[in-house]
Amino acid sequence: MKGLATIIVMLLAAGCVANLEPVFEPVVDRGPIAGTTPLDTGSNRALVDGVYEVDANESTVTRFGQLISVRLAPNTQVNMYATQGVTYFTLEGGTRNDSAIFVGSWRGVQGPAAGSLTMVVLPSEGGSELASGGTKGDLVLRCVVRTGNGPGERLVLRRTAKLNEDLKDFQIIAHRGGGRNSERLGVSENSLPMLRLAQQLGSTAVEIDVVSTKDGIPIVFHDPTFTPRTVMGSYIIGDVTNYTFEQLRQYARLLNGEVIPTLEEALDVIIRETDLQMVWLDVKDASITDRILEIQRQKASEADALRRNVRLLFGIPDTDVLRRYRNSPLRGQVEVLCELSPDDASDVDAAVWAPRFTAGIQRGQAERMHDEGRDVYVWTLDDPAFIEQFLAERYKGKPLYTGILTNYPTLLASRFYTIKVKP
Repeated sequence: MKGLATIIVMLLAAGCVANLEPVFEPVVDRGPIAGTTPLDTGSNRALVDGVYEVDANESTVTRFGQLISVRLAPNTQVNMYATQGVTYFTLEGGTRNDSAIFVGSWRGVQGPAAGSLTMVVLPSEGGSELASGGTKGDLVLRCVVRTGNGPGERLVLRRTAKLNEDLKDFQIIAHRGGGRNSERLGVSENSLPMLRLAQQLGSTAVEIDVVSTKDGIPIVFHDPTFTPRTVMGSYIIGDVTNYTFEQLRQYARLLNGEVIPTLEEALDVIIRETDLQMVWLDVKDASITDRILEIQRQKASEADALRRNVRLLFGIPDTDVLRRYRNSPLRGQVEVLCELSPDDASDVDAAVWAPRFTAGIQRGQAERMHDEGRDVYVWTLDDPAFIEQFLAERYKGKPLYTGILTNYPTLLASRFYTIKVKP
């Protein structure tokens, strides 16, 4: 009867999984950027990074709102985030002679809308400055945007302001490796492809969930059970701890066909294939605390050897993990993030205190943590009004909350980069 009941529950769960619209994959013609010279992430960043306004007189497309923030990524991609429609853009290209040209795609993360675009910077509108390595002037970005396979529309962007100057003191943290609703992006939450995509979505950091297999291997997966919400097929169901790692590697696939990664695999991708600045390890199984700490220490050492500046934080979400950490021989050898009380954060000398947003601003506690030398993150914010409320709080000239965990890093990025900070 117990087995039958399990099957019934799983069938009911399968019926509750939303049928999302198919992901549109725009075709990007890279021919126009052949022979271009990639931008210099040193000299060109000061010219490219900024808040751009849509020129309503010259533009025919309106779906992206009035403000778009633009950043030159360390890999020389140009990333843009619209304040309307939770939309991100990813472009590649560079300079040719005294102008610049880029091609890429855009996507709205809350639906199936997507398309391609071509962007040029004319010599008299900043192209000559880009080509010569200049740092002064306000660029004009002239784009031809297509929605799906539709006709081209004009989008003209004029740089009007700098990005929020809190960039060095703030983390845009993507929940579950990039976002809980990542099925709409054609990649699964907590997967290796999701980690590779996270920066394009606007993330500077990621939170990943760590659970244990039957044979004690830390894997990156959120739920304690396998259901049709997270894995393909009906042959892998029930508790994660019912299966060995080899069984999962052979039979289990995430919703978009990816394997379930080990913690080591995930950290290797983050360290070696991305420029993410921080990883929050959300420990879901206290029994593997020491094993997680060992892996964290090893990967932090590897990152240092590679001169890769990335912060790895062991997350303490509950009293079971807190107790295990306190009794671990590895206590004090890695950086820790504590979601519990400020007293607990102080007791374990956490690098970060991370309360949930439903408790409110908690100014007194947050100020105390800063005075003790700790960062303060908040989770999990997806609503624009709450995001802006927490972004507005300041302490000693810097953000009161130095990181926000969200399912929509694109939304947070668009708000964070364009916010006008008050002293």
